[in-house]
Amino acid sequence: MPKKGAYWDGNGYDDYQLTMFDSGETEIKELMNNLKAQGLVNDYYVLEYLYRTSINLSDDKISDTVEKMIQNGIYVKQNGALQAEIRSYYIGGDAYNKLLERAGISELKEDEVIIANNIGIETKYGKTLKLTDFKVGDKYTAIYNGEQMTFTIAGIVDDLEPYFPYNLSSYNENNQANFYIDQIVNKETAMKIPMNKSATLQHVFIDTDKIFELEAAINKINSTKARNEMPITGINTYKEKMSNESQEMIKPIIAYSFVVFISVISMLNIFNTILSSIYSRKREIAMLKSMGMSNKGISKMFTLEGIFYGLDSIIYGVLISLVILYIMYMVMIETNIYMFKIPWLNIGISALVMYVVIFMAMSFAKRKIKKQNIIDEIRNENI
Repeated sequence: MPKKGAYWDGNGYDDYQLTMFDSGETEIKELMNNLKAQGLVNDYYVLEYLYRTSINLSDDKISDTVEKMIQNGIYVKQNGALQAEIRSYYIGGDAYNKLLERAGISELKEDEVIIANNIGIETKYGKTLKLTDFKVGDKYTAIYNGEQMTFTIAGIVDDLEPYFPYNLSSYNENNQANFYIDQIVNKETAMKIPMNKSATLQHVFIDTDKIFELEAAINKINSTKARNEMPITGINTYKEKMSNESQEMIKPIIAYSFVVFISVISMLNIFNTILSSIYSRKREIAMLKSMGMSNKGISKMFTLEGIFYGLDSIIYGVLISLVILYIMYMVMIETNIYMFKIPWLNIGISALVMYVVIFMAMSFAKRKIKKQNIIDEIRNENI
């Protein structure tokens, strides 16, 4: 297993996850250093989920792309403002320093935040979806259980990957999305957030080459804890991810098997249709030969026929397919932010395969026709 570092890869965290209650940074650091000394940890970082709240974004803080999404009904204004949910996180370890570096700052002071403002995916609104028009130095106020907190934006990053999944929106029964702004705070600010004054919950994500040895070490640590102490909860995310990936592999296997089955039937049908068409013209070909047309000339004729046969199939097939795909896109996912893309690569592969089948059939038929006797073919047709 390569040493990749602790990160989110879209399916799960590598490789092991610890959940610790009411643990301070010093305690977590001591635990990780102890496990590192045993060769059980390559890399780790701490992620602490904090309390959520919401703010109202004025029109001057809404990006043009989000304004288009409002017009299309994906986001909905309430009382003339767009309500945005603020999700706060504290990230510890090397991941914190890497985020500071990405934001172009050396430190994050109290009440300062780093926000994620873009989604780096191609959508029908642009190649990157910009969420807000916030600038570095802007301030906004959020209310936590009746207490106001004012945050100053110290840095802006495109996203917070690879340290946790970046979720644009979740749809409700009315196909409307919730608007999220993710912010990173330092430890001092995290402790000021009202809901964080009680029990805290830290997630420690670990990259390791020795998962089962690490699991045994965590169980041993828990066995030494007193009854009134909260145990460390460990999840073998690598094992879970491997299990999920195995299950996910079944779906494309079934899908591709069906596609291959249909494709083979279609290719055999094309092959048979071309052969039948050429064999039914044996007398015509014999007459052309009797009039002086060479085998080379007949071969060119068949080649041109194959080219035009393929062009007709591609033009009509692609047009009909694109119309059906676009109708499905518009009907099934009316509020989808993703851009409708024409699958040019798939079309190209299909066209190439079809021409290969056509010319294989043509070559097979031409070899058979070269061996035919002109007089016998004309006589047999007359009989």
